[in-house]
Amino acid sequence: MKVTEYPFLPQSNSCDTTHGRVPNINNLPEPRPDPGPIRREIEGMLDEQEIHHTRQLVGAMRSYLNLSLHDALRSDDPFIKALAIIDRRVGRRTLERLEPGESEHTLVKEFYNLRLAATHI
Repeated sequence: MKVTEYPFLPQSNSCDTTHGRVPNINNLPEPRPDPGPIRREIEGMLDEQEIHHTRQLVGAMRSYLNLSLHDALRSDDPFIKALAIIDRRVGRRTLERLEPGESEHTLVKEFYNLRLAATHI
């Protein structure tokens, strides 16, 4: 049996996956430092004032797609709850039982009022 040599394949009998190269660990990103208590305090203050970052909305929209409607309506995330309120699968009786309280996020209250006006309740 004749063995054919292929010049484009590595000429090594070892089974390493780096093809004879040593991986460079100097180019790895440095670990992110802990944001610390000051950043968490600032984020808490912004949440109290209902000021949110765009990435919170995007994350909530992605999460909403993977939740049942029941779970979305009971979510603590105001974006998820607001999206659930305007979902057409929410019926009139469910909407009437929902009635947001005074402590509810302004977005949830506004979406609730818009949905009530749209369904003529």
